[in-house]
Amino acid sequence: MFITSRDKHYFDENEIEEGGKVNCNIVVSKPELSDEDKAELKEQAMEQFKDEQLRELRRQSAPKAQPKPTATAPKAGAEINVQPNLFDF
Repeated sequence: MFITSRDKHYFDENEIEEGGKVNCNIVVSKPELSDEDKAELKEQAMEQFKDEQLRELRRQSAPKAQPKPTATAPKAGAEINVQPNLFDF
């Protein structure tokens, strides 16, 4: 809602001045890697990939936790078993 009120204010103004020229320089540099650096980075990437794959295999082969059974409420109209047993005491 704040943005809409600001938009309305902008378009309601009759005399809005544009900003002047902006003096700035943009520099984009891409470092060149040597063959040794490329080989080292490739080796690190392979090790990381192997570790991730091994971790995923271990996660898949790990025994899954069984959910605990939860007691459910009896449905409407169903008979409720009120007969006590020896384990309730």
